[in-house]
Amino acid sequence: TKVTHQELDQANINKKEFEERLIGSESRNASLSSQVENLTIDLKRSQQELDELRKVYHSMKYKFDTYELEKNSFDEKIQKYKQKSEQLLRELTQKETQFKTEKDTFQRVLVDK
Repeated sequence: TKVTHQELDQANINKKEFEERLIGSESRNASLSSQVENLTIDLKRSQQELDELRKVYHSMKYKFDTYELEKNSFDEKIQKYKQKSEQLLRELTQKETQFKTEKDTFQRVLVDK
């Protein structure tokens, strides 16, 4: 019976160790489950933020592309207006020169008479 008591005591010690290990494992499992839940929430939040940032990016890209098109269009118009202005300035200079020449000629004709 002494051996049986020793075996029973050892079995109780083993049982207690297993129970402690089980409690520790359940505690770690609960902690890990909580971490998984928190990480899942963080992942969903990050995905939503990423989606919002993508929307903002696409909106800004559209605005930038539109700006580039308008800028290029205005640059072309400005270039055409510059060319037209230069042409008109040349014509004005020619007409002023022609007018001056005609005026000088007219004055000489008047002086000669």
